[in-house]
Amino acid sequence: IGQLTKEVAISDKWLGLISDLHCGSQYALVPPKFRPQGGLLVMPAATFLDYTWSCWTDFAKKCPSIDLLIVNGDLIEGENPSRRDTMDAVTDNFLTQGKMAEETLGLLLPKVKKWYLVRGTAYHDGKHFETLESVAKNLGAEQWSAHRYTGYVLEAKWNGLSINATHHQTTGAIYPGTLASRTTLMAAAAERLGKLVPADLIIRSHVHFKFIGQSYGKWFISTPAWKLVTPYAIKKIEQVRATLLSDLGAILVKKDDTNSITFKEFVYEPFKANIRLI
Repeated sequence: IGQLTKEVAISDKWLGLISDLHCGSQYALVPPKFRPQGGLLVMPAATFLDYTWSCWTDFAKKCPSIDLLIVNGDLIEGENPSRRDTMDAVTDNFLTQGKMAEETLGLLLPKVKKWYLVRGTAYHDGKHFETLESVAKNLGAEQWSAHRYTGYVLEAKWNGLSINATHHQTTGAIYPGTLASRTTLMAAAAERLGKLVPADLIIRSHVHFKFIGQSYGKWFISTPAWKLVTPYAIKKIEQVRATLLSDLGAILVKKDDTNSITFKEFVYEPFKANIRLI
């Protein structure tokens, strides 16, 4: 994947992990110039957009220099829910969402040496991922092959760590550690049988909660998202559970000269509305 210049010590190298930006969603990241005119008068969700955008700009400002950034899927919101569900996207125009994503990532990429874009769900990132390909090419992402800028599973070596990163992961468990242990156990078994490339660090996303743990000799990271709890999530898994298992932010990873791994977390409080006094 490449090395930093000799002047930079190993201990100064950070691996950046972000996912689920959902650019275009009224509950996620929409740069101010892409929002409807009139603010709260025409879109009450402007309150959510202001909050998530303030979190993102804070992260972009405080984030240290990153040697390698992995954007692990669901970069854009994509389609709206079915006609029976509430609207989610400010616009479902994929070209516009792509421009939103470019402006959003553009705040962070000046601090990034190299970056990869992993494909998320076809529902959000597009059935053929044309928008992701365009964003990755326009912003100088690393190519996966001669004619492709995105892919499903990133298997890579970075700073002595073997990485396996993909967007999707097992869902449904109440306790995040259950999912992590199951994934690391299956990975260890598949590696032993020669069916999988060995990995020290397994990176997963999609479920919007943060988890860092070590199991079966592997580190497992579930990345937080940049999207608030939506009406769809409240309907599917109930409001308190959706809120409990929802995190905003990013995770950075560093390995020093002694092979010790350090994590730096950027986690923001969930949006909380004012209590109504009656």
